[in-house]
Formats: sequence, structure tokens, C-alpha cells
Amino acid sequence: MKTGYLGNVRALAGYAIDNNGKRWIVVFLINDPRSLSGKPAMDALLRWLMER
Repeated sequence: MKTGYLGNVRALAGYAIDNNGKRWIVVFLINDPRSLSGKPAMDALLRWLMER
């Protein structure tokens, strides 16, 4: 996974392999002046993925 923040944009992209060996491609992009507040949603997505 690679994260980034630039201006009003926060992003997360990459791939992960879950506990069952399935590969997931993940892209999460927030383009909004309040994008910094989106980190909990990104964290929740990654937690959900790792629990699969």
C-alpha cells in the first residue's frame, strides 16, 4: 500500500493478500477540502480487508 496527501486530496492504493490468500486491489481517493478527516474510513477499509 502507498498513501499520499496533496492539497485537498488523500489517497491510498496498492494490493494486499488476505488471510485466505486472495489478492485484493485497493484504491481509495478523497478529493475534498476536508480530506484529512477521511483517514478513519481508510483505516476501516484496511481493517475489514485484513479480517477477511
